[in-house]
This record gives sequence, C-alpha cells and structure tokens, in this order.
Amino acid sequence: MAYLPKDDIKFLRRSQDDSALFAFKEHSKELQNVNAFEMAIHIHSNAELLIVKSGKITLLMSNKENETIEAGEAALLFPFQPHGYSREINTEYFRISFSSFLAKSFFKANENKIGEQAVFKPSIEDIEPFLKKLHSKEKLTLYKAKGFIYSILSDYISQITLSKKNLDDQLLNRIIFYMDEHKRDQITVSDVANAIGYNEKYISRFINKASSLSFTTLL
Repeated sequence: MAYLPKDDIKFLRRSQDDSALFAFKEHSKELQNVNAFEMAIHIHSNAELLIVKSGKITLLMSNKENETIEAGEAALLFPFQPHGYSREINTEYFRISFSSFLAKSFFKANENKIGEQAVFKPSIEDIEPFLKKLHSKEKLTLYKAKGFIYSILSDYISQITLSKKNLDDQLLNRIIFYMDEHKRDQITVSDVANAIGYNEKYISRFINKASSLSFTTLL
C-alpha cells in the first residue's frame, strides 16, 4: 500500500516513473511568514486546490477577471491553466497540488473544458477530517487521497459551469503540451511554431498575450 510521507509537504509517487502525484502544503500562522505576498502567474501540469481557512486570497487569472477566495471557500485550477495569487496578511490556507491521475475520469471527461470560474464553496464536513489527517501527519493511502479529491470535485462540478475551451485556450494547451513533451530537447519558439503549424512571430506574441509569460520563461 502506498502512503504519503510524514512531512509538511507530502509527495506520493508512482513507482513506474517516480512522478509526484500529490503535494500538500499548510500555510498556517505557525508555519508561515505572516506578511502578505504575491505568487506571480505561472503554469504547471498538475491541478491545484487552494482552500482558505481565514483571511483572503486574490486569484490572478491570465486573460480573465481576478477572483477572491474568502474564508471557507476554495479554488480549483486545472492543469496548464495560467494563474497566480496574492495573500493578505495573516491568511491561513492549504495548497494541494495533485496529478490528474488521481481524478482520471473527471479530467478525461472534461479534457476540452474549463470552469467558468475557479472559486467555489466546498463541503466543510468532507474537508476538515482530511485536512486534520494531513496536519497530524497521519499516514494516508492512495485511495483516501483519491476519495478526497473526488469529493472536492463533486462540490466544484455542482456549483461551477464547465464550458468548452475557447480557441486561444486550445492553442495555448497545444503549445504547452508540445513544450512539456520536448522540455529536454533545447527547443526554440521556431520548433514549437513549426510543430503546430503557425508563424513563429505569431506564436511568440501569442504566448506572451495568453500566458503573460515570455517563451523562455514559460519553457
């Protein structure tokens, strides 16, 4: 049986490729610098949950209006969705990054869709026991982790409308998937443009517009 290591940041790894499936970080007054801070817009292949216990987080969304996560609320960020966030002073929250492998059927069914918004209200009675287990560093099975993720996704899908990704989102995903698959090949923006059939200058400008990042930074 696979268990999450007893740490403040917990990783669960697949034996076949040793890639991280689940990472948890608690940002409490005891563990964090209590000052406000801002996380710049970034992209990663895992989905991410931000769960606010107290205080407030402003979610920075590329090409979308910013959203606010209040106490008792959460936000779901899809894989490869550009985002950042800023935290008010004394905000306590949990950040859970997880592989789509943990919710394979959900992400497979919605692979060409995105939530019209990220912020929702999760079920406290489902969340609190799980977070207490993580806080106490209790051993956690893979199936417990999956069960928690699916319960969160159930709350999300019951409150948030999913819509088909627009053409810009689809193109950004194609670019990112190609870059991710060739990240060790020293690729250039010209390689990306040729691979997906677009003009190099257009792709360079598009990446900056769609992700708020330069090609080099995104890579």
